[in-house]
Amino acid sequence: MEYGPALSALGYGGFYLALAWLALRRYPSLGRPLVLAALALGGAFTTLAIPLALSARWTAMAWALEGLGILWLGVQQQQRRMSYSGTALLVLAVCSALWAQMNGMSALSLVLIFAVLSLSWLAAAWLWRNIQLQGSWVLLAGGLIFWIIALIGASQLVLKKPASDSLVLSGVLALMAISVWGWRIVSGRLAWWELDVSKWLLWPTMLVMLLSQISQHEIFAAGWQNLAWCLALPAAGALLWRDAETLPPRLSRLAHLSLFWMILLALAAELFWFAQDLPWGMAAWGSGLMMAAGGLLIFLVHEAVHRQLWPFRSWPALYASQAMIPVAE
Repeated sequence: MEYGPALSALGYGGFYLALAWLALRRYPSLGRPLVLAALALGGAFTTLAIPLALSARWTAMAWALEGLGILWLGVQQQQRRMSYSGTALLVLAVCSALWAQMNGMSALSLVLIFAVLSLSWLAAAWLWRNIQLQGSWVLLAGGLIFWIIALIGASQLVLKKPASDSLVLSGVLALMAISVWGWRIVSGRLAWWELDVSKWLLWPTMLVMLLSQISQHEIFAAGWQNLAWCLALPAAGALLWRDAETLPPRLSRLAHLSLFWMILLALAAELFWFAQDLPWGMAAWGSGLMMAAGGLLIFLVHEAVHRQLWPFRSWPALYASQAMIPVAE
């Protein structure tokens, strides 16, 4: 019988769960140890039935949801061991997902599995705030990593055909620009500061995309890929406009400076490639063009700081001095 072991494990699980229910009904106070033992055995056998009946893909999602449910119940009942068991099941769900990934999976499966894992781990991170803050941070980091993997699968799914890494990366950047605003809204409603910090992951994502385009010698010539920047840059600018002041001063300056330098790097790379492509004998014109562009940039930044235009008015000394270091060199 194909599903014999799974049905057997499910039967044992149902028996112990029924035993727990009967013990709770007959001995509400004295039968608590028996109830907990029967619940543990019933949950173990029921959990074992899942991989015996389903593939690693479905097992990963089922274990993630089951682990989250057990963790929630443990937090509600203030049972540390139950909470630890639910968290362990979340870890096993990741192992099952990795096993399925090693055997190969479609883009749709990648999205479904890691989206469920991500949401389960993020919810678990929220629940762990009442248990241990360090554990909440670990689960939050894992949930964000799984979300990025799900974004990769979503980008592959939208493209619907084998695509280059640069195309997939552009899709990830566009989806990340939308995701960070989702995290911002949820963190505001839940007063979850740690999740709110994750919105700044847009910056490293933009940097990876920019470095990828530079390595392929195409920024403006990248075509449809640049539509991702139409989402990412406004999203980054809006985050600076609304939330940069809530950051510690050092991090706020770093956010402003890094975004400015990324834009500057993109423009400088395009100008350098243009100068390189000039006909033979016009190298002096290329050098002069780059020096003129540097002088024009310094003048424009000086005027923006003087007129107190945003974002230059946020950190005028930063833009007038440190931001100009690459141009001065």
